[in-house]
Amino acid sequence: MSSLGPSKSKRRNAAGNRFDIGWQYGVNVDKNAKKVQCKFCEKIFNEGIFCLKHYLACIQKDVEPRISVPDDVKKQVISILVKNSELLEKKRKLIYDINGDLEDDSIEVEQA
Repeated sequence: MSSLGPSKSKRRNAAGNRFDIGWQYGVNVDKNAKKVQCKFCEKIFNEGIFCLKHYLACIQKDVEPRISVPDDVKKQVISILVKNSELLEKKRKLIYDINGDLEDDSIEVEQA
């Protein structure tokens, strides 16, 4: 085993990342992490847990609102999706800032 951390198989099993909040509200079908069934209405998603979370939050464009999903679950999932979106945006800005600084430094070095 590498000293760089757990192998990919230890971080993710055949059913996907079980630390994801979505797995509290869905189950994998046929031992396939990309095929997930909603525990509230038994609808099956072929796109994985990401799609299920958007379905539960009722924020996916092509998904009808789910009456069977409790409001507290909707709020919890929306909160997590918003938080993840904010973290992703911060990461993008950081990468942009780093790349922007590197480009600016290379221009200064070329001019020197």
